[in-house]
Amino acid sequence: MIDLPNLPQPPTDNLYKFKAIGGISLLMLCVIIPAFWTYSNITNVMDSTAKIDVLEEEQNNLLEDSARSITEITEGKVESEEKKEEFRKRFREMKLRIIEAKSENRKERVNSIGLLIAIIIFTFLSINSWFWIYRGFNDWQNKLQNYQDEIVKNQAKENAKDDSDKSLIIKPNE
Repeated sequence: MIDLPNLPQPPTDNLYKFKAIGGISLLMLCVIIPAFWTYSNITNVMDSTAKIDVLEEEQNNLLEDSARSITEITEGKVESEEKKEEFRKRFREMKLRIIEAKSENRKERVNSIGLLIAIIIFTFLSINSWFWIYRGFNDWQNKLQNYQDEIVKNQAKENAKDDSDKSLIIKPNE
């Protein structure tokens, strides 16, 4: 057989400790993971909403520029076809950018629905983890620790008797 160096071993001395520590670990995960996901999703939704607002404002500015150009064209100050085509092109690009931003926003909102489902699942798991924590520590105390404490007390009494027999002090009654 191969002689392996002494590797650290996890505490596997009883199942009750595992239930209690496992419940604490599960509870921590059930709080940390949804909080991180929620923060990330909220910031993504806010970013995409802000992007849509900026693009819509740019579109409004483009429409105002277009209205000014139309008055310039009708007054004969600018060549009409070139200016019209330039505004049509810019307006189409703006519409496409707005459509892309709204699509991104919809994706984030769909992710929000998935996040809500995940939060419901993690809430159920966190309730379950509280049950594991309670049962683990309760069983540990009632089914194991009381007996171990009794064994230690008995050993202490036994050691005290042995120590009294080995005492160097001479008792007068003996």
